[in-house]
Amino acid sequence: AQPQTCSRAKSGSNWNVTAANLTFQHVMSKVGFTVTPGTGVTLKKIEIVSAYPTVMLSQSGSTVTAAGSGTTTDIKLWDDTSTSVVTTYGVFVPKTYSSATFLKVTAEVGGVVGVVNYTVNGTFEAGKVYTASLNVNATDADYDVLADGLVQYLSAVARPPKKVAVGQN
Repeated sequence: AQPQTCSRAKSGSNWNVTAANLTFQHVMSKVGFTVTPGTGVTLKKIEIVSAYPTVMLSQSGSTVTAAGSGTTTDIKLWDDTSTSVVTTYGVFVPKTYSSATFLKVTAEVGGVVGVVNYTVNGTFEAGKVYTASLNVNATDADYDVLADGLVQYLSAVARPPKKVAVGQN
């Protein structure tokens, strides 16, 4: 869309204003997660991994771009306690992930706190919203159950992270 100007003219004591279309294109990516805890699981925290803490906006003509700056850090999307479904959203600088950990979910089972790491492979584009539904269970057929009854992904034992299939809206 071409930029338009807004004009106004005075008629007596009133201003006649002509409306103009305003085109807005977001330069950030938005992600949304619905995390469902299984029986006996308490959600503690949901974080985006290795995101830039600061965004620098640059303008060239009518184009604005975003670039991350600062030392990457984990950004909390949600930090509370829940045994119910949690839906949370975050906005961050567009980034490409190559089978890298993107999301951490901290959960508790039977008094033991652990972290579930989710990986993603792809690019989060500017102006787009991405959503994913995740289930965090106390048992998982894909992983061996440890002696304390927890599966590896809720323990301190290292394991390959789970992959998240992210849907784009």
